[in-house]
Amino acid sequence: MINTKKHLSGALLLPVILLLVFTGNSLAQGKCLIISDIHFNPFFTNDGKYNLDRSLIKKLTKADADQWKDILEQYGSGKVDGSLRGQDSNYGLLKLALDSMARKIPHPDFIVIAGDFIWHDDPSDPELKLKSIQFIASLFRQKFGDVPVIPALGNNDSDAGDYLKQSSQFIDTFDKAWKLTEHHFDLTRLKTDGYYTFKPANQPNLEFILINSTLVGYSSWVKTTYPAGAKLMLAGLSAELARAKAAGKKVWLIMHIPAGKNGYNDGPMWRDDYSATFTNTIMKYCSDDNSSVIRFMAASHTHLNDFRVVYKKTGGQYTPVSYMQVVPSIGMDHYNNPSFMIAEYDNNTYRITSETNFYLNLYHVEQGWNNQFNLPASLGLKRISAGELSNFLKNVKPESEELNNYSKYFNLEPELDTAKKSHFYQHFTNYLKADSLKQE
Repeated sequence: MINTKKHLSGALLLPVILLLVFTGNSLAQGKCLIISDIHFNPFFTNDGKYNLDRSLIKKLTKADADQWKDILEQYGSGKVDGSLRGQDSNYGLLKLALDSMARKIPHPDFIVIAGDFIWHDDPSDPELKLKSIQFIASLFRQKFGDVPVIPALGNNDSDAGDYLKQSSQFIDTFDKAWKLTEHHFDLTRLKTDGYYTFKPANQPNLEFILINSTLVGYSSWVKTTYPAGAKLMLAGLSAELARAKAAGKKVWLIMHIPAGKNGYNDGPMWRDDYSATFTNTIMKYCSDDNSSVIRFMAASHTHLNDFRVVYKKTGGQYTPVSYMQVVPSIGMDHYNNPSFMIAEYDNNTYRITSETNFYLNLYHVEQGWNNQFNLPASLGLKRISAGELSNFLKNVKPESEELNNYSKYFNLEPELDTAKKSHFYQHFTNYLKADSLKQE
């Protein structure tokens, strides 16, 4: 006997599906997890003072990475409260963050981590850094199984020191810890040319290109530079984008340090003229319509929530053609709340349709990671696009509602305290200037 009710409901649903398809909407929404700047410091004392525990350092030095969990459960700092502001992530905070991620999105399509896994400053022992990478990777596997993790290298992710190029041993350990080769990442150019690529098996038309921004990042206190490596990396990026375009693929471009200006002090994020070279390179593959090869860019490093609009120069006029999301951090040494992002994207176009930052208010830990800011909603945008973000920036004026919304979104705070609000309002023009990457 035919189930007429079942067939009737299917017949009624078909026009709805066709309407969505032909109007450019999609039922096929993908979801992924995007994280940055974990800055895990397992060496905090357990007394809440956040000094380095030398006896704990000795224990972790002697142990293999797979023994760290038992040691940290017994000796590591688990305290999570407002005193963590200005600090790296202790073991308690990292566990809390991973638990919340797994509850919010237990089965992401993939996980993007935009670099800086390792603590700031001491201890500088390369072996401890390698073990830390292995340990963090093991925690993600315990929570998310074989979900592909797409990790970029940050300026702190080096056995040689901050802003210094990683050794071959470090890259080999990084590869094995995150199972990059096992998941078919192409690492052939990483050691020589500073970039690597990934083609997800479940997304045949999407490719990831990850660049090692340590080769181009600016630091006033590090004088070592890598001009040959930087040029090879940017030339390689150009070649990879051309290849992707020829193959009809779409690209997500991931890095740690964003190109352009530093909004905090109006200084450079990248050395020399590399930022201009990068902007001019990607311009050939960016458009605010479906012809664009680059569909999404993500960076981090600032620990705060921001974006950069990419502008193409045509006849003396600047047109917004793409944007880069600057992802806020888990680590809190910029006196920020820790956060992570869940991004929704269209499986047909690979455009991001929604970004939600879940953050933990360290002064109200009992609220959990349920506080959130969303793009486009939190800035009052119709959708996420270069054009919409550019229009928003044009409307940010002193005492405007746009500036009030931007200050909360940027800082991941429901309300800014007096000192932070004063600083932000004093320097917001620098932050806005940094939000533009313009073709020269």
